[in-house]
Amino acid sequence: MNVLLLGPGRTAIEFQDYAQFNNYDVKIGTRHHLHDPSWLPIDYIATAGMAQTDFVVEQFPEWHNQIVSSQKECLKHNIPNVLPTGNMYHYVECVQVKWAVQLGATHITTIGFDCLWGSVRELECPVWRLKYPVQTHNVEPRYVRERAYKTSSGVLTAKRMNSHIEWQHLAPKHKELYNSEPQRIRRAV
Repeated sequence: MNVLLLGPGRTAIEFQDYAQFNNYDVKIGTRHHLHDPSWLPIDYIATAGMAQTDFVVEQFPEWHNQIVSSQKECLKHNIPNVLPTGNMYHYVECVQVKWAVQLGATHITTIGFDCLWGSVRELECPVWRLKYPVQTHNVEPRYVRERAYKTSSGVLTAKRMNSHIEWQHLAPKHKELYNSEPQRIRRAV
């Protein structure tokens, strides 16, 4: 099964045509992709944390059965797509990877997973999210770096544990802004 993971990173827009015109068995997006119909169709919406899940349930009730989240959020909203107990679900990219693995993916392609490329530029909101931006006005750069570290660690750990799956991480076109290969980000000191 071929799975496409649409990450929340600002480089996802660079691959919007790729996402639309390539055939994938399953597409897993984030709440940001629901605001722009050009990203649809999407099979599942991954959420990390109660606030994201509450937002999708309230703003997009028609997506209730396509939400994927951890047990706590699923119990509160009676969501059928529950991930097993674990500590990897604090970041939406990790939820997406875990759900793809749980579905039995044989090939996983990621776009918009900027954390894998060393991106800590999340304080800038991409154009396609301006209507409902992530609230980052009081976020310290150290927190952003720590988030990139933890997210990339979670994704790359899942990749290492599931070596039977063929992985493809599409790199941003402006590679000079990022590291050249997916890697764990050094923890902020």
